[in-house]
Amino acid sequence: MGKGKGSGGKNDFNKSGPKDLTHVDWKNPDHKRIVAACLVMGVYVLESDRQEKSFKDALAKPWFRSFKFQLFVELIDPRDKSIYGAIYRFESPSHLPPEAPEFVIAFRGTMLKKRSFYQDLKLDFSIILQYFHRTKRSKIAIAEVTRIVKDNPNVWLAGHSLGSALAVQAGKSAAKANDFLETFLFNPPFPRVKQWISKAKGKFTAILVTLFKGPHQLSEDDELTKTEWSLKTEWSPCSSISMT
Repeated sequence: MGKGKGSGGKNDFNKSGPKDLTHVDWKNPDHKRIVAACLVMGVYVLESDRQEKSFKDALAKPWFRSFKFQLFVELIDPRDKSIYGAIYRFESPSHLPPEAPEFVIAFRGTMLKKRSFYQDLKLDFSIILQYFHRTKRSKIAIAEVTRIVKDNPNVWLAGHSLGSALAVQAGKSAAKANDFLETFLFNPPFPRVKQWISKAKGKFTAILVTLFKGPHQLSEDDELTKTEWSLKTEWSPCSSISMT
């Protein structure tokens, strides 16, 4: 499971963010992967800032502003008020490169912190018990993605751990409406996610990897996990993801 990060260096973009990405080439799959990973990390840090009552977005901003994104909407769980997702919008849509997304909807994973662990763990167990799709958080995530995609087809989804499960649910829902979103799934929590995807209709290809290797990693895995599926759907969330 993904774990929330405490205050200090791991949340500080200047210390833990990608050091060698000074200019994003939106045609480069590795650059796209890194941007998606940083936006997911931004959700973790938004919730960490909230719990630690830091100045709003104090540490979170660089995780998205560095790539010319603004925080458009925070996705908040109505049960514990935790920030579990964020909708980011590109700062200057009129100067948007053709390969870049106008919106990115990112979801964090499980945070074992005082004000989020209980609800997050309940959702983890809902995946095991196969009723995750009926949870409030899942329904809200799908509704928000549907709302954004309705008027803005240029949208990415990204999620880590528990957040990957949310991205899959939202992506499946969008695909049923013929909206096939580029989706970055980092370290899905359980094999059940693979089964969800295998039941989808259309053409689906996903490459799943651990997120952030080294001192700024989100995943606890030591090895890079890379799995590719080509299934019977038309949803192609991502063609290449890796994080080193």
